[in-house]
Amino acid sequence: MTSFSTSAQCSTSDSACRISPGQFTVKEVMHYLGQYIMVKQLYDQQEQHMVYCGGDLLGELLGRQSFSVKDP
Repeated sequence: MTSFSTSAQCSTSDSACRISPGQFTVKEVMHYLGQYIMVKQLYDQQEQHMVYCGGDLLGELLGRQSFSVKDP
């Protein structure tokens, strides 16, 4: 499992911000999570802030059936 560190070394480009090889920034994790949700169509068509992940590995990982991306 990838861990996070508070001491990241970044250049002027956000995409170049790498904690260490094999680790991801929070921005990268959020991007890939969003892509996963879109590809798997886990979001509600009418209320797109709602993600229904019960029955998916994401739900198992998070221990949730659903969540709102508006919730902090």
